[in-house]
Amino acid sequence: MDTNKIKKFATEARNILKAGIAARLTALGFDHKGQVPENNLKCATKPFNVLLACTHPLITDNVESNCSTTRNYSSENSEFLRFNMYFCHVYLKKIVMKQIIKRGSFFTLMFMLLGCLSLYAADNDLITKQITIQLEKAGTLPDRIASSKKYKITNLKIIGEINGTDLNMIREMAGSDYTGSSTDGKLSVLDLYEAKIVEGGDCYYYGNNSNYYYTSNDEIGDCAFYGCSGLTSLTLPAGITEIGYEAFNGCSGLTSLTLPAGITEIGSFAFEGCSGLTSLTLPASITKIGSEAFYECSGLTSLTLPAGITKIGFGTFWGCSGLTSLTLPAGITEIGDYAFQGCSGLTSLTLPAGITSIGDSAFLHCSGLTSLTLPAGITEIGDGAFSGCSGLTSLTLPAGITEIG
Repeated sequence: MDTNKIKKFATEARNILKAGIAARLTALGFDHKGQVPENNLKCATKPFNVLLACTHPLITDNVESNCSTTRNYSSENSEFLRFNMYFCHVYLKKIVMKQIIKRGSFFTLMFMLLGCLSLYAADNDLITKQITIQLEKAGTLPDRIASSKKYKITNLKIIGEINGTDLNMIREMAGSDYTGSSTDGKLSVLDLYEAKIVEGGDCYYYGNNSNYYYTSNDEIGDCAFYGCSGLTSLTLPAGITEIGYEAFNGCSGLTSLTLPAGITEIGSFAFEGCSGLTSLTLPASITKIGSEAFYECSGLTSLTLPAGITKIGFGTFWGCSGLTSLTLPAGITEIGDYAFQGCSGLTSLTLPAGITSIGDSAFLHCSGLTSLTLPAGITEIGDGAFSGCSGLTSLTLPAGITEIG
């Protein structure tokens, strides 16, 4: 086969993708349904020989005639899929492959294919430049973004007040609608620093427990970003004071999260399954962290808890297997049940002197833990508190302990 003809076709293929696939397919002999009319079709009668051929000058040689069948490559598929089926079925048939391999041009063809696919990926219409929208009134975000661009924006900044209607729109853009079902949204970077969350508007999430969730002033509400796994970077509004129950549950793609200074409380399961987070700075204003707040945050490697925290609740760091460094504040008095279960990356931990009790299975399967000194004030250790700590070689028990489970 003539290499120049291959190069010529590669150029033509790129032009097809640039100039409009549907029109050019027609020019190549396809009709509007993605079919090759009988008068333009030649194919081999032997099924192992060739699946499809048309009268393009590259492939008319060595192709048997007398075929009366019209191939339909499904009008339900996109023109791009039909084109690639056409390209692959025609050019990767046995006869042409023999000629390509014989002439040492196999890799040339592979690079042509990859080049065409790369060109398509680069031209898929995603809007990657940051889009900044200033809202004059809460609830108007859907009016500011055309439906044709809703699922193409990848980087969004919002200034002004937002309510449930706006949050519902943001969720859809980030890949999850108000029921938690997936959308085609591609939003990955969201900057809400200059936004303000206010009450009102539509329900932004409808949970499995049949609850409808609405926004409240200056709160990241319960399930606000539940299941938005496409988000990679999020900056929260400066005025936020509370992060609700399951607010970021399932945001597995989140790698960067900026928490504002005024937050006082993190709800239960707030960051469950945020496996992409490797570090997080908790503001000094936080005084309460709910149960299982960081459940299965397996990517988290280090964390410093604010001085105002007095209790590590039930399963707070359950499954944080990547955690190697954790600084506990001096004011902590209690470590709850399953608090550090499965934190296999922890090799050492300094427990504050004020701790008086360690709950059931608190350090269950902390296999990396090699030594631990228990404070003198501890009086109670729960059932299986250190079960599965296979690496623990040294443990000093205080004299005042009255109960070991």
